[in-house]
Order: sequence, then C-alpha cells, then structure tokens
Amino acid sequence: MRDQDQRQSVLLDVLRRNQVHSQVELLNLLSVEGVEVTQATLSRDLRSIGVIKGPEGYTAPESAGLDKGVQKKLRTLLKSHLVGMQAADSLLVLRTASGYAGAIAAELDSLGLASVLGTVAGRDTVFIATSMPGHVRRLQAELAKISGRADLRP
Repeated sequence: MRDQDQRQSVLLDVLRRNQVHSQVELLNLLSVEGVEVTQATLSRDLRSIGVIKGPEGYTAPESAGLDKGVQKKLRTLLKSHLVGMQAADSLLVLRTASGYAGAIAAELDSLGLASVLGTVAGRDTVFIATSMPGHVRRLQAELAKISGRADLRP
C-alpha cells in the first residue's frame, strides 16, 4: 500500500471513531496513530477523499474505504434498477424495478454504512433507516455518487 493510501486509510478510521472539529485536533489524533503529516498535506487529503466539514465537525464520506467489490455490485444494481429516491425524516425510501429491492437492500446491508441502522425491503421498495435526519441527505448523495447517476442527486 502506498504511503498516501495508508495515511488516508488511517485518516478515515480516525474520523469514523472520533468527532473532530478542527484540523489541529485531527493532526494530534493522527500523531497518536503514528501518522506525522503537515497541515497542507492534511488539507489535500481531506479534499481528495471527500471529507466535509459541518456543524458536527469533519465527516468522512460513507463510501470511502468501503469494499470495492460490493460497491461495484451496488453501482450496477442502482444504475440499472433504481427508479428513484425520496427522503422522509430519518428514512430514505428507494423505489426499484419490481423484484430488485431485496438485492439492493442486501448490498446496502453488506456495506455496513455507519449512518445506516438497517434496511427493510419489499418487492419494489427499500426503506433505509438512518441514525439522524441529517444523515438522510448525505446518504442520498452518496448513493447517487455510487450509482453514477446525476439524476438521483438531492
């Protein structure tokens, strides 16, 4: 694994385990993990892997560092069989082609996304429960990104 890949992997892990509000705090946490990095490199890494900063601090994107095989299978399913998505409080409702909801829910479950509490699938609908209402829009954007379909963006 390249140094940059390893550093970014540790960075994602640190962000998933800690609520971080500043780059100084993040630099200190990385140092504890044995990763010495300059603030400029840290800024480039954050931008490169799609980390966003909001009122709750820095948030890693859901799909970064996730199993690429599962992502590829999910991308294929979403691209071909997802009809639409709609946010409803802390739920994201996916409409699928008939018979594909279960397969899409199974792939979502296998990804182990941090903000997803669970999925329920019917024949053509998947309900995705998230831990907070604010996570729904981020999850919707992430699924649109994974699918490669701009028409699904919130």
